[in-house]
Amino acid sequence: MKKLSVLLVMCLGLFSCGKQDNIASKEGFLSSDIVALKGANWPLGYTIPVTIIDDSIRLSGFAHSKRTTVAELVEEVKESMNTWSKFANINFEYYSSPDDIPEELSVRPHVRITFLESKGNWAYVGPTYINKKIPFNMSLEGIGNTSFTRKATMVHEFGHILGLAHEHQHPDRIVSDDEIKANCKRIGFNEVGCESQMLKTHSSETAVILPYVANSIMHYEIESSAGTEGVVGGSGFFTQGDAVAVTHLYPGRFESTEQFEKTYENALADSIDEFNEAVQTKNCFIAKPSYCPKDAPFQIALKMNGTPLMKSCVKSIRLSINSMNSWKFCH
Repeated sequence: MKKLSVLLVMCLGLFSCGKQDNIASKEGFLSSDIVALKGANWPLGYTIPVTIIDDSIRLSGFAHSKRTTVAELVEEVKESMNTWSKFANINFEYYSSPDDIPEELSVRPHVRITFLESKGNWAYVGPTYINKKIPFNMSLEGIGNTSFTRKATMVHEFGHILGLAHEHQHPDRIVSDDEIKANCKRIGFNEVGCESQMLKTHSSETAVILPYVANSIMHYEIESSAGTEGVVGGSGFFTQGDAVAVTHLYPGRFESTEQFEKTYENALADSIDEFNEAVQTKNCFIAKPSYCPKDAPFQIALKMNGTPLMKSCVKSIRLSINSMNSWKFCH
């Protein structure tokens, strides 16, 4: 299996940093390479408490505006955090309110989410101590109106919680600086935000640099001549590269390659079902037929008068998680 990975930001000083054994050290698993963690990471096997801080009545109004319910939002949070823990040797435990978190855990780094108290979607990178200056460490105010788009954003932000940086800030990225600047203007980043969230690249001095993955869940969608459909990143899917990365960085979840591959196959199938449900009104859907080659496992299908018409095998799904109208393959 081809080795894929993403960026891991270095130590923030919240937990001690040090070299961890890589799962690849298990004979015959994934690859023979060893990846030494230099970044801010949670202890292997740690259970991270997660809670939502927002008032339930106000949150209900927010959920309604997103065409969902509070119960469904909570379930999407749980499914998104567990997307990572299926592969990383890290666990998450959801608590209904901050008061429900045991005192001995509440004084340690954990995750507090708000949908209402901050603008946009963002999360601190790595473990964060919650205090008066930092009352929450994840904001999901800007999530979309379908389960697929909401969970794509949530999974991305939980990637930051586990220590992952933006993949488009990889030194080997295939998008140009000019294309990134144009994207910053399109999404409304100011000069400071563009530099810190988009343009700046990480080096081996500040991050564990592993092979670049253009379709990572941690990669923003960027309009670029380097993309097969005029865009790089922003797939909205938790990719095999993301799964392999956290398996390397938080080893111990799997005993064999086959176990890993089966887990990812099931996770991908669930994502495709959610995508298809989200675009059911746009006369298109995604299939994964057996005759697509391994390097292009997806097939886009269009419908005409209710009859599916196969389009072509593609290497990855290119779509914007921000707007139903800008999904590249849904015409």
